[in-house]
Amino acid sequence: MNIYDCCHKASFGNYAERILLRIIDRDSDIELSDEEGEDAVFQAEAEEVDSESSKDEIQAGQADADRRPLWSQNTKFQFQHSDSPIIQSNDAMTRQNWTPMDYFKQYIDDSVFEVMALYTNQREVLVSRVTLNTTPEELKTFFGNSIYMGCLGYPNIQMYWASNTRVQIVAESMTRNRFYKLRNSIKIVNDLDVSDDDPLWRIRPLLTKVRQGCLSLPRTRKLSHPTGLKVFVLAAPTGLVLDFVVYQGKTTFQVTGGNGIGEQAVLHLAETHLFFDRFFTTINLLDTLMTKGLTGTGTLMSNRVPKDCKIKEDKTFKKKGRGESEMVVRRSPPEVAVIKWLGNKP
Repeated sequence: MNIYDCCHKASFGNYAERILLRIIDRDSDIELSDEEGEDAVFQAEAEEVDSESSKDEIQAGQADADRRPLWSQNTKFQFQHSDSPIIQSNDAMTRQNWTPMDYFKQYIDDSVFEVMALYTNQREVLVSRVTLNTTPEELKTFFGNSIYMGCLGYPNIQMYWASNTRVQIVAESMTRNRFYKLRNSIKIVNDLDVSDDDPLWRIRPLLTKVRQGCLSLPRTRKLSHPTGLKVFVLAAPTGLVLDFVVYQGKTTFQVTGGNGIGEQAVLHLAETHLFFDRFFTTINLLDTLMTKGLTGTGTLMSNRVPKDCKIKEDKTFKKKGRGESEMVVRRSPPEVAVIKWLGNKP
């Protein structure tokens, strides 16, 4: 007799004793049957043993998985990305005869100048009790002169009207004194509508209008994200601004999951697979993007590489020579690959 038989017979003995006691006490509705044999009991007991063995195997497998390093060298990492179609702009032919003003109106249309003329005149009456009598057309001229001056870049505004440095297109369209007066008086909101929650409330309507023009442009995949400390811009490869946000301090980005300005700026502007530079890239940022169903690629600074991500040191790479590379992949989902290679320097 083996140990398994002993265990099962002992178990069967206990089971039979319990039934007999219940029958003796006459409080049982159990009927004894000749068809019921030990096989049924043995089968139930065997299933319990198999179930316990399966649980032990699962726990042992989980323990082995936990002991394995989180990051390991890997050459078979499959980059996962969404196959979203590239949006092609089909209105290029309709713009072939556009004037500079047509392009300008994509961002700032006539309604902006109408509102600006209203509040500029209103402000002048409140301050000096005399109306400025400016019009939307005059404000368009003011904006055009300001853009033209910005392109020429004279060190002093008065030089555009001075005899030796006079710029005809500026000087003939508006007098110097009128330009200064408009620059000091121009308004796009009512000064009485002060907003304590928005530091940019004085120019918010203008920013909103320009941003609406940016958001209406067609987008392509693989958008670059140029660095910036004051204005964060989402731009297409052609240089068109698709979205932007003006940095106003800690309350600028109302997003969750981002640590630091760089991560929050990317999360705020993210709507597709993103490519960003070393200022923004962190493992935490990639994890947060993936919770939103987004993926990203960026240059990772060495001091942001996780400690348990064991990747070769720079000295080892330099010994191997130019072109040497190594990839370490985090095994726990979602997978993240850290790749290091030797170009001019690691």
